[in-house]
Amino acid sequence: MYLPTYTNIPSESTIEQLSNHHLLNIFGACSSWFFIPTRHEENKLGYDASLQEHKALIIQYKAFHPNIKGGGIININIAQHNQLKSNFPSRATPYAFYAFSLITDYKTLSSYYASNSGCCKFSDDMVFVDIYDIPANSKSFNTASLRSIRHYNLNRLAKMCLSCGIGIRQEYFSELLILSDEENSNLSVIFAHVPRNT
Repeated sequence: MYLPTYTNIPSESTIEQLSNHHLLNIFGACSSWFFIPTRHEENKLGYDASLQEHKALIIQYKAFHPNIKGGGIININIAQHNQLKSNFPSRATPYAFYAFSLITDYKTLSSYYASNSGCCKFSDDMVFVDIYDIPANSKSFNTASLRSIRHYNLNRLAKMCLSCGIGIRQEYFSELLILSDEENSNLSVIFAHVPRNT
């Protein structure tokens, strides 16, 4: 059995799994689901527009690299960023996000869950930023920039999606394509059930 080194930064995959788990619990685990493209999928994937009363969020998870003085950076792959913007055009309500956790080590993450406050504290430390709020040709994103751009923690993202403040309706999502390759690792698409009257 392999255990994490408690001084290491949590991996993108760990953060992705925990974040997706919490989002499914908020949206309803029996009425929402995630699609996670494999690296061997066909180049272009379409969606069945007959799935009604669902909204989609696109989430590209990134690793957080903390600074000694506090805060940190997220590395941005310019080719991936351009591909995301090409695949997911800007709309009136944001629906495609970079996501990362401000948790700096597995010890902190473990302590949240050991104290039975994991859900709340983890959710507060998750950050979701609209891909269109990242400046063009940026190779990194400094968390100090969060003061000047729109961002959400996990609970706020879910609440905004359920109230139709963010996300894209399933019938519009069918127009979009995802190119699935090496550039899209740690990409998640959540389909959340949101009644038509919201």
